Amino acid sequence: MRTLTTVNEQYRTRFERYADSLPNLHASDYIDGVLATGEKKGYRFTYVGDENVWSCTADPTYEDAPFFYVDYTGVIRFRSSGAASAEDAPIDH
Repeated sequence: MRTLTTVNEQYRTRFERYADSLPNLHASDYIDGVLATGEKKGYRFTYVGDENVWSCTADPTYEDAPFFYVDYTGVIRFRSSGAASAEDAPIDH
């Protein structure tokens, strides 16, 4: 999630907009091909973006793992069960 925050700001600096998809971030060499598929290290990523905003959820593919959410604000949030959202508590930095 931190990587997505960082690369989206780099992408925005370069293209004057946020990326609209994970494959788009990969095509511009900001993320690897594995993350671009939407699944990596036991998590399924759902990314939504447009010119001015973006968000991403990371839902675990195994039991007893936290769910995560991050958006253009850069605040990573989590929930113990069920999809995380902008309303959930931020993780400790």
